[in-house]
Amino acid sequence: MRELRERIVYQFLDVIILLFLTKSTRDKYPTGISRFCENMFGVKINTNSLYSLLLMLERRGLIKGESREIIERRTIRIYALTDEGKELIGNFLETHEEMMNFIRYMFENQENTRVYPQKSLGSHLN
Repeated sequence: MRELRERIVYQFLDVIILLFLTKSTRDKYPTGISRFCENMFGVKINTNSLYSLLLMLERRGLIKGESREIIERRTIRIYALTDEGKELIGNFLETHEEMMNFIRYMFENQENTRVYPQKSLGSHLN
């Protein structure tokens, strides 16, 4: 189960970061993002993977980073969503809602649709 969880988190890490920046009112820096993933999903994010992904998101124009000095010449990079990033997350949330409605519909109507054999569908629900 842990391997599956890690795989899912890494597969959707870009979306997780964008959603985190949407919802978080503080900790919008790499350590805060990493801490969030560990607390929320139980997955420790590789620092190199995180920085690479943040750089990619910034280059795509979805986030903007700003360096800030915090303690005696130590700087951290604080991230925020750009308008393009906000639009992408809005589209994702719309699609997410549509997918969740579809999944609910399929499970609620499994007796009537018989798209999948009942035994295999039921085994995935337990």
